[in-house]
Amino acid sequence: MRKRQTDFVGPGTIRLLPRVLKRYCPKRVFLVAGSTSYRASGAETFVGQALSSTNTVLHIARTPLPTIEAISEAMTLFLEEHCDMVVAVGGGKTMDIGKSVSALASQTRGASDYVVANRPMAPRSIPIIAIPTTAGSGSESTHFAVIYVKGKKYSLTHKSLLPDGAIVDPNLMRSLPAHITATSGMDALCQAIESYWSIHATRQSRWYAARALRLAADNLATAVLSPSPESRIAMARAAHFAGEAINITRTTACHAISYPLTSRFGIPHGHAVAVTMPSMFLFNSAVTASDVIHPRGPTFVRRQLRSLARALGAESPEGAARTIEALMQSIGLSTSLSAFGISRQDLNDIVQTGMTPERAGNNPRALTASSLYRILEKLL
Repeated sequence: MRKRQTDFVGPGTIRLLPRVLKRYCPKRVFLVAGSTSYRASGAETFVGQALSSTNTVLHIARTPLPTIEAISEAMTLFLEEHCDMVVAVGGGKTMDIGKSVSALASQTRGASDYVVANRPMAPRSIPIIAIPTTAGSGSESTHFAVIYVKGKKYSLTHKSLLPDGAIVDPNLMRSLPAHITATSGMDALCQAIESYWSIHATRQSRWYAARALRLAADNLATAVLSPSPESRIAMARAAHFAGEAINITRTTACHAISYPLTSRFGIPHGHAVAVTMPSMFLFNSAVTASDVIHPRGPTFVRRQLRSLARALGAESPEGAARTIEALMQSIGLSTSLSAFGISRQDLNDIVQTGMTPERAGNNPRALTASSLYRILEKLL
């Protein structure tokens, strides 16, 4: 795995961007920025000053999802302008676009050859610095990027997609609306849980995941309802640690199910992940020898679920499920699918699209189409 050379996390770290840029001596920077967050977060002032003496091409990420068309458009501009570095400032979508451009610009074929046809990629030669303005995706810590093709979610994955540098400054998150704080924060919390119970979890990934979970569980409600500097700092760290965790393990069933909920029904990503988390917590806690996928067996999985429950302040998986539901409701997030206009007629398509081995196959308990249908049906 490519090792980041620069990793700054904490209030005021955006002021260190000039020092980071000096390491790469770029001649022409491709700046990918969120359509509203770049200015609202205050990043525009600091990044603009840092790049004031460097030729810069600004590309605003306007699409609601990181589509292959949006990435191809950005990459065309990058190549036409002969840029030699990427700086991505924004939420997960913006960073995924920036990471994809930095990786695909080093390839010889078009984007779809690597995203859809899954051709092997050469290591990138273009450096990238990722600066999140939300506390959720953890994309600044991962070696993959989400890309949508005709409404279907794909992952561009390569070790060199891990950014060279990450600047995680919670001061850039002070202007986040409560709803975005809630949905992005739930994404971080769910990433931590999924990473912890993933069949690929390691001692290191569980350390990151446990730390992220405790920070998110203790601070998300405050960050949404009455944000303080301390809660913003805690959530920024939670998202960053959750990203470190899934960079090792990837996510599992809740994320797999979330993608059609977002692409088809417009449910914000973090909310789409969280809506099935209580049910999946209960589902995984009922694992048996006949349906366990985790190589360490059902007893180990149940022990991990109990550890997760305790981290959430609950005594059992059932209590953990209730805790997650209560948290979602307290921060204004619906816990039912029907609130988004989803009906029983939509479930088969959601099941078919959400049963991707790339994510669902990481779940510790085998998830079948019929079991997923039952889970979704109860959420209507």
